[in-house]
Amino acid sequence: MALATNPPDRTAFEINNASMAHHNGLAWLLATTPEEGLRDGSEALRLARQSLARARSGRPYAETLNTLAAAYAELGCYEEAVEAAGEALKQARTAGDRALADRIEARVHLYRQHGPNHDGGR
Repeated sequence: MALATNPPDRTAFEINNASMAHHNGLAWLLATTPEEGLRDGSEALRLARQSLARARSGRPYAETLNTLAAAYAELGCYEEAVEAAGEALKQARTAGDRALADRIEARVHLYRQHGPNHDGGR
């Protein structure tokens, strides 16, 4: 599915959907979308950090760390991406979420090779 060519109205999204999950979802989109014109690593990092401040443990924490890692990778901060993804992997395993852990593990390898994640998939 192709995304719109115009950037989303992020301000309206943030005002209307201030929950951690929404912030994390928007951060993920901004860090990983295949549409180059929509990616914004700095904004993704800001939103991921806000989400991380609200996440506690388990799957939500793992997903938020996964998003943080993607934002770091989008900015070319691969050491930080590997560190955040490694912690996300640990949290996903602790939560018993094997599918999420497998996806994160693949991304750890990508970030170690200095590659960003532009597949947009979770």
